[in-house]
Amino acid sequence: MPSYLRAVALDDGTTHSQLLVGTINALYYIGVVVGSLIVGSYSDKVGRRKAIVSSAIIALVVLVIFAALRTFAWALTGRMCLGLCIGAFDTVGLNWTAETAKSRRRGLAIGLSMSAAACGASQAFFISYGLTRRYSGEFVWRFTIAFQTVFILTITTASFILPESPRWLVRVGLFEEARNVLSDLTKDNDVNDSEHNKNIEDEVMAMHQALTEERENNASTSYLRMLFARDRYSTARRTWTALFVQFSNQFCIGAGLVATYGIQIFASGGWSGDVASLLAGVGILTQVLFGLPGALLTDKVGRRPAMVVGAFTGSIVLCFVGMSGYFVNKYADSDPAKAKHFSTATVALVLLWSAQYGLMWCKSPFLFPVL
Repeated sequence: MPSYLRAVALDDGTTHSQLLVGTINALYYIGVVVGSLIVGSYSDKVGRRKAIVSSAIIALVVLVIFAALRTFAWALTGRMCLGLCIGAFDTVGLNWTAETAKSRRRGLAIGLSMSAAACGASQAFFISYGLTRRYSGEFVWRFTIAFQTVFILTITTASFILPESPRWLVRVGLFEEARNVLSDLTKDNDVNDSEHNKNIEDEVMAMHQALTEERENNASTSYLRMLFARDRYSTARRTWTALFVQFSNQFCIGAGLVATYGIQIFASGGWSGDVASLLAGVGILTQVLFGLPGALLTDKVGRRPAMVVGAFTGSIVLCFVGMSGYFVNKYADSDPAKAKHFSTATVALVLLWSAQYGLMWCKSPFLFPVL
């Protein structure tokens, strides 16, 4: 937004200023990576719920400071710290989901989590669009940043009523607590108590055996070992596969591009700033609408078929998005009518990309690491 660019002294439109805006965006993702790495080992020590609460407390402080930013350095530091918090939330939240969901329903659980995340992200665009219809200036983006505290307080409150991860409880030797959590999570009225208790005990022992073998073989004891360890669990191969899947998701298929530069994509298609913000929100909401059936689909058709089809269709559609933007710029002055046609095509293609991404790929990069 122009008022934001003025606040950070990057509103002169020069290439140098645009590069610095990109640097602010890039530092956010560096923060996400670092936050994920930090919270991984931290949550193994204190538990998933305590890690969520710790991340929330830090995030509240960061958001208050970030919403009051005044300079470029302030924005740079604020985005980096906000990335740290988001990376921590993403990692420990998905860990908790994967460890509490039944294996046959894990795709559905993580798919719903990612749909909820996309729904939250879309609100940033809708709030900005709604506020710009009535207000102008710095209030619009400062309020949008500060509004995230509502979600953080909701997550913090929920963490006190949700159960701890049974796998973590087994990890630290709290077997009885793990049995109680599993009993609450897996209660089936069609199964008698003795069979239910036996199933719980078998699951606890399976977790204990797996964790014991990991410790005995030094598997997953450090990030460096996960990258290069040669063990019977194929830890290194699985780790590199997970990294490549995430890289493909963010770069080759364009999830990072559309999420970060959605407004700029629509703006390059000839749409004004406020309409571009609205369309970006609609694009992310489309991911949510198709992510719900996608979450059901992934447990039925398998991870790989969904990823193969999604990678093929997503990369092709993304190429056409770039082509449409090119032709909008080409005909903007010489043939406005033709430019408008390509502008409309840009919207349709981004929405098509969002639909196939929600259906096929939204949850896949987060499911593979927990297989």
